[in-house]
Amino acid sequence: MLYVLHVRLEVYCGTDQHTSELGGESPTKFSADPNSGPAAVVRNLHEVLPAPQDGVFHAVVTDRFYTSVQLALQLLSRNVYTVGTIQTNMQGFPPAIKAEYENHPPHIPRGTTRMAAAKCYPPLTALLWWDRKPVHLLYTGGSKVLQSCGKFLLFELLFNYLCCACMSCSERRLRGGQKVVVPCPAMMRDYQRWMEGVDIHDQLRLQRYSLQMAVVFRKYYKTIFLGLVDMAIVNAYIVYREAQKQRGEAPADHAKFLRVLQAQMLELTPADFTDAVSYCISFFYCYLIVYLFYC
Repeated sequence: MLYVLHVRLEVYCGTDQHTSELGGESPTKFSADPNSGPAAVVRNLHEVLPAPQDGVFHAVVTDRFYTSVQLALQLLSRNVYTVGTIQTNMQGFPPAIKAEYENHPPHIPRGTTRMAAAKCYPPLTALLWWDRKPVHLLYTGGSKVLQSCGKFLLFELLFNYLCCACMSCSERRLRGGQKVVVPCPAMMRDYQRWMEGVDIHDQLRLQRYSLQMAVVFRKYYKTIFLGLVDMAIVNAYIVYREAQKQRGEAPADHAKFLRVLQAQMLELTPADFTDAVSYCISFFYCYLIVYLFYC
């Protein structure tokens, strides 16, 4: 199972920000707000990636909130390939690839794939893949080879609002133990493989013992604070599992890790901290322990 550590984060403040708050006009053509959407992808990649070099390429996986034709072309100019699900109402997405049905119709076999390559740049390809629901994908530089994908009809992974589980080397069973094989494009496997780690991190942070979701505050910064604590706990859990694997121990489940964390926090005393901040830190840990026990 793939886990991804969250080491960089950015608080989404919405698109309705005034131009004066953004420091002038947006330098990008994607959005009036360079702090969100595709514009944020370009800005963040400019900060973390080295300058483009001949023969050196990177790959970025995005979800449907960020993926667009304009973003894919601009990233490609920086030697960055893109693969991601896309909203069909995005500018430049070919109408012929849009699904006519919200769910899989009986007359279309599962695994049916429809592709459309851009005339101006053939490696830019839009794709419709029929699983239990239609999956729309946009990618540059990906493989168009179809592969076999084992399926669980009942336990498929959710990506955005789509149901898609695609793994080239795994066997999945239907109800009653029957196995089924569904062909899928190779780029769908790549998308699932790299997005899975992000999805699992979000599930651990928001759906299992979440402090952020346990209570609603009027002050937004309190919710952000608890979200940061959730993120730190999930990151610690991932590192803890890896440390157990290196020691040859069986990895602990999430609930067991939280019990160990709570027990260790209860053992802390003011003597574990400096005199100047002992009171504040002790109050913080008491506050956090209450949430860990009652959420």
